[in-house]
Order: sequence, then C-alpha cells, then structure tokens
Amino acid sequence: VDHTDVVHIFRSNGSGATLQQLQPGSVSDVSSLDLRYQEPLTSISFRISGFGDGSPEQEVSYYEAAVGSNSEYSSTRSDIIPFTYIGLNTSHAFTGLNLVSQSQTYYVTVRAHSVSGSVAQVTSNGFRPGYGSQILAGRIVQPLFQSNTTYLRVWWEGFQSDVPILSYEWAVSSRILNESLLSSFCDDLSDDHSDQFVHGFENIGTSSFAASTRLSLSHNVSYYVVLRVLDEASKCKAFISNSPTLIDTTPPNPPPTSTLIGPIESYSVSRDQYIAYIGSYQSLTLIWDQFTDFESSVESYSVGLFILESCGSEGFSLGPLVIDYVPVEQSTSYTFASLSLTPNVTYVARIQVRNRAGLTSYKLSEPVMLDYYTLSSGTVKDGNDWSNDAVFQSDITSLSGVFSIAFSQPEYDEERRGLDANSPCPTSHYYSLSTPSSDWSSQPPSSTDGLLSSSIRYEAGQTSIEGN
Repeated sequence: VDHTDVVHIFRSNGSGATLQQLQPGSVSDVSSLDLRYQEPLTSISFRISGFGDGSPEQEVSYYEAAVGSNSEYSSTRSDIIPFTYIGLNTSHAFTGLNLVSQSQTYYVTVRAHSVSGSVAQVTSNGFRPGYGSQILAGRIVQPLFQSNTTYLRVWWEGFQSDVPILSYEWAVSSRILNESLLSSFCDDLSDDHSDQFVHGFENIGTSSFAASTRLSLSHNVSYYVVLRVLDEASKCKAFISNSPTLIDTTPPNPPPTSTLIGPIESYSVSRDQYIAYIGSYQSLTLIWDQFTDFESSVESYSVGLFILESCGSEGFSLGPLVIDYVPVEQSTSYTFASLSLTPNVTYVARIQVRNRAGLTSYKLSEPVMLDYYTLSSGTVKDGNDWSNDAVFQSDITSLSGVFSIAFSQPEYDEERRGLDANSPCPTSHYYSLSTPSSDWSSQPPSSTDGLLSSSIRYEAGQTSIEGN
C-alpha cells in the first residue's frame, strides 16, 4: 500500500528447504549389553543410544517407546504397550506387565524426534522373559606346578546356564577367596578389581581358554584363577579354581653322597666308597640317594651312560653317548644290561632328575673302567721286620706279621691315580704295593685270644683278602 492507498502485490521466485533425516541410534534390551533373556515377567527395561550426529539440527527433542510381540509389522511393534512419551530419558522401564514366560519374544521400538522435526525409528533385537536359574559351576583347569614367573595359561569347561553364556572374565589371585568376596565381584561388572588380584579381570568373550604373559609371579607361592561368568539373562557368578598353580623356579637338589656304579649287587660297599674298576663288560649297576625338591617334588629319574672324554681337577668332559637316557620313574637304582664295554675306556653314568615344574638337574657317577687284569698276590712276612722274614720265635702266645698296604685313603688315592692326585679319573690298572717306602709306617693288627685276625680290602668293592 503506497501513500495514495494503492495496493501493490509482489511475489518472490520461491525457495526450498530440505528436512535432514535424523541419524538412527540403537535400542538395547534389558541393559546396555543388549541381552536376549531376562528373569522378570512384570517389567521391561531398555537403553537408548546413538541417535543424531551431534549437530544442532540433529539434536533429539524427545523419545517415544512402545513394546510389541513382533518386529515385522508396524501394528505388532506396539501391540503390548503403545508408543509412550518418555522425554529425553535414555533408559526406561515399563512395569506392571504380565509377560509370557520363555516362549514369547518381545521387542522395544523407539521413535526419536529431532528439534528440526525429523523422526528416526529403531526396533530392538528382542528378548524373552522368565529365565532366572543360577549359573552352574564347571571345572577350571590350570597347571599344578610351573617354573615360569611371567606366563600362565588356563582353560575351563562345564559352566552351564539355561540361557547362553554371554562372556567369561578371568583373574589371578595369590590367596583363597571366600564366597562373600566372590559374590561382590558381580556387583559392578565394570570393575576389574585389579587391587584384589595379581592380574585383574580380563574379558575374553565366550572363549574357554585364556593366557597372560604379563604376570609377575613369585617362587613357592600358589596362584588361583578366578572366573567371572555372565549369561544372557544378566546373571553373574564368580568361581575360584580348586587346585592352584605353585611356582617353583629351582631344580631338584642332588644328594651329597656319591653315586655308585659297578657290579654293586655282588659286594657290600659303603656309600662313602666307590668302585673304580669292574671285571664284567656286560652290565653296570648304578645306585644313588634320593634327590630332594621341597616345592614341587621330584617327578622322575632317567639315566644315561657316556664315555668320559677327559677329566681333571675342574671336572668331567662327557664324550659319546653309549646308552641314551632311560626313564626309571621314582627308582634310585638301575642296571645297564647287554653292554659291550671296551678295556682302557672310562665310562660315567649321568642321572637326569626332573621336578613337577619341569626343571631338571644332573649328577654324574664316579668314573669306571673295565679291568681284565687278575689281582697279584701280596706279601705277608712273619715278625715285625719287613726286611727280615722271621722263621723262629720264642713267644708261644702270639704271632706277628707284616704286609704292605697304604696307610690312608689319600695316600692310596695318590698312588692309584698316578701323578695327578687331584684327578677324579682312574689312570692305571696296576698298583704296586709290594715294596714299602720310607714314608710308610706300621699299623698294629687286632688280636683276639692270641690269634691274628685281619680283613684287608685291596680295592673298594672289588677284592677282599682275609686271613688268620
């Protein structure tokens, strides 16, 4: 209208506006885990997330929710509860219901309305009510002993529920946990309770096997595995293993006594002596005292026979293997049979001992050599003068005699081993004891009722000369 009251009409060329569709989100039945089963028959709960892309035009103004018995048709998506305004609540529960137990699946449908007027509608995957039995215990399997302090593996079987298992979470504890503490682990599933464990709860889905290489385990400490089991009805229960894993980082301890080798069954040999030579090339018998292991205990013994390549004061150097290691379980003796030993070759047996943590220790026997030489007769002289063999005497109540023998074990060993007194290996077959040196001294024999009685061992376990 101008100043003359004339009306003028103007029209624009027009403009268009596009209504941007609201980005759909998701609807989770029962909880944020989107479970397929629940226990209650009188209520339905659900969670909403992900609607809108965060822009101002995509801002959600309010939600509506409905419950239906079938997700295929629009009419059955809201036949249980019609669409109901729930504001901006992203979690909601409908109560006072009378749901059919187990045989009927129910679906929640959510409509999200944006500030710009667009609408997005999403239906849940559905769930069945009426499932509420407890999770039944299975079996947790872990090694009884191990030496590794950074690694532990475990597996389990037999855990059951009337609905599928949703997930397993495992943890490692150095102490036994009571039922009250185990129950508390299900109060907050987001808490890994790392303050209670060497290894806090770790979710591994539905796998029945777990392992960790990031542990810090201690020697002689037992570790239990704790398993937190969650099923698709949101039931949770924690279990602890019956048999822990004991950490043993030390191998078995060898006995302090010598390991004897030779035809031992034929002789009465004390454990502080050993047989350096044998007369049979067909068999060798090995005996030893028990090894000890106070943590995981000894699991098995095995023995092998070697040729001794060299030896000296610093120890043995093993040569070729004659008889490969033979398992002897828990025995402390073994006979190598059907042998064909060679003269002038030194042999040594090696005992391999394994504990239940898989650690091994070894002990060598004394060296042994095949000896075909016959024993030479020694000299016994009447009287007390080695240089003069008495023919007559005036005493009618006693007899005196002398014979040559090393006075002490070190002297005997020194002559037996030759020039190297520290060598542990036999070096000679022949020992000349017939001519005493100035370093020798006399040893009074024992006397009983006027009769001379003596028992002299020439070589430990090989020959005895007895006389009256």
